[in-house]
Amino acid sequence: MEADSRVECDARTVNGRDYVDPSVLMVNCTSRSKEPWCHGLSPFFLGPVSLYDGHVAKNVENAWQYAKVYKQHVDPVTGEPTAEYWEWALAGWANPDPVRFPMGRGAKPEYSYWDGKKYGYVAARKRIYAPLYASLVENSVAFKKLAKIYRQNKRLYLWDFDGYDHVSMGRTLQQVLDDPNKKMGHAFVLLMLLRGERLWETDDIPELDYDPKARERVPKPEPRGPLTSAGFLIKSADLYLVCHATNRKPPAATDGSWTISKGIVDADETPIEAAIRELKEETGIDLKGEEPLTSLIPAPDAQPINSYTVGKGAAKKTVLVYEIDDKEGLLRLHRTKELTCTSLIEGDYSPVHVRGLPELDAFSWVTQSDAQAMVFQSQKHLFGPVPERAPKAKAAKPRGQRGRGPAAAPEAEAEGSKDD
Repeated sequence: MEADSRVECDARTVNGRDYVDPSVLMVNCTSRSKEPWCHGLSPFFLGPVSLYDGHVAKNVENAWQYAKVYKQHVDPVTGEPTAEYWEWALAGWANPDPVRFPMGRGAKPEYSYWDGKKYGYVAARKRIYAPLYASLVENSVAFKKLAKIYRQNKRLYLWDFDGYDHVSMGRTLQQVLDDPNKKMGHAFVLLMLLRGERLWETDDIPELDYDPKARERVPKPEPRGPLTSAGFLIKSADLYLVCHATNRKPPAATDGSWTISKGIVDADETPIEAAIRELKEETGIDLKGEEPLTSLIPAPDAQPINSYTVGKGAAKKTVLVYEIDDKEGLLRLHRTKELTCTSLIEGDYSPVHVRGLPELDAFSWVTQSDAQAMVFQSQKHLFGPVPERAPKAKAAKPRGQRGRGPAAAPEAEAEGSKDD
């Protein structure tokens, strides 16, 4: 089904990093939508879907992800998928649970394989992802409802984790489709369908000329430099905002898994810009888009009030902490039950039982002393002098015990599954 293209509607995709006008209707197109009907737009729920040679996948997400061939599944001589690939792919297609990163976040496939042909990243979008997703979603009840909403509104946001406001960037949908450096979420395919622009339908989809030996000669990338994280210590009318890092247990004030809002600084942003972005992604508080909250944004040349280092080796990072002292209590108007984290735990760096969940699952406005008691050990100093912990008394060794016995496990702080 195609929407009426005669209707002028400024529809665009957005994610947690984009400025959004609160007066514009937003449809969350992901599996995390609070509107059940929107789940019918998610590739996690759409299925089963026919592939090729009689293969069938339980959902569109796994159809796409398990069409990707990684280095360990490539024959080093012929460059073809190995028997291990087929075992892996068939199991993935048969899995009813959607898997977004089957090889872990950050793993890059050598190519995508479809009906005996190899495709690069952009070509695979056009040959595999967009057609499969469109074939199921355009005839769904959910899309018919979305098309009606599109026709009835002059402006519309489609929220997607892998979406971005291409309009404000001055880009066309064709440029989005052809860009190998940015992810293209399914909301872009929805947007193309709504506009009647099936841009992936072209005869010019090149196959990949894959040479496994040439790939082996590609120089290894330089080691990743030290990581920098940035966040805000937020004080609003004498209370501090603390956030609970998702783990296997329900949030508790005494579990030591609370944190300030913070996250990794991307290459194209300043630490303060990263802190603003992370605050929006992790809590929904948008300092840039909500008046008069813009007055709380630190000056571009503001210095952090504190910095500290956590982690070891490749995981070592420096955390820069900036202060927001909201004396008027503007931020306190954001009640904790209304705060929402849209940043999900993904990849092989996190335990399986929390993957796909929000990084933060609870929020609280607390006093300075309570905040210090609740947060991770590495952050306690942010809320004032940290009382020294009394040394633990050594247990007396029972008579007759020989040797030292098994060593006790050392205490170690683990900042939950919060990826910063």
